[in-house]
Amino acid sequence: MFGHIPYVFYTDAISVSTMRFLLTLFVSNILFSQVRVGEWDAFTSPLDIADMMEMDSLIVCATDGGILTYDRDLDQLSTFTKMHGLISADLAAIDMDPHGQYWVGGANPNGFIQIFDGSFHLLESIDLDLTEIVEFSLSDTIAFAAFQQNQNWGIIEFHHDGEQYFYKDVYNNWPVTLNEISGLVLDGENLYVGTDQGLYSGNWKSTNLKDPSNWNLVGSISGDITVFRQIEDVILFIMGNT
Repeated sequence: MFGHIPYVFYTDAISVSTMRFLLTLFVSNILFSQVRVGEWDAFTSPLDIADMMEMDSLIVCATDGGILTYDRDLDQLSTFTKMHGLISADLAAIDMDPHGQYWVGGANPNGFIQIFDGSFHLLESIDLDLTEIVEFSLSDTIAFAAFQQNQNWGIIEFHHDGEQYFYKDVYNNWPVTLNEISGLVLDGENLYVGTDQGLYSGNWKSTNLKDPSNWNLVGSISGDITVFRQIEDVILFIMGNT
């Protein structure tokens, strides 16, 4: 299905809100298992975790209070907020590209994109008047961001010119009406999109993804995909009952 990438498939009625609660509970246990009494009050506000990633010893979370990091080697917590350049502290997505840059996506109703270097110094801000940034899928030469704009859902494409990423195009024409995009996975020339109408794929290199006929339903996966993401070398997707 996904070339040589193994995948894990699970079917049950698990909502996005439930998955975010489990993620918050899991990460909170990791982050705060060694936090001393008296330090807790300083970090309670950004504990609504929307997304997370791990880079070596560093756990990086997108929260409704900014970026929260925990360095397990140093046993050190840090937060990054509007004081550090964020357009808004209410975040929905975070990921790192192969160039060592963090991509941050704003939550509803302020769907901005910002790119930070490995030390969380702001490099670029991209505001296309979107409602929310849902997910990123990043490679060294191309990057995609899934977004919501009012009631519409789409994907932004960026290309890397050898020095930086630049805006290339936007795709929001689908063969069916979408009510949600739950995730993106980039596998070579194919971009996979998890949606409430099933799993779709399109070849970003050889086809025009503005044409809805170039988005193909993968196999018989036509149900509501509530979680769809790549974790290291494994693709996880969870489907709700339809």
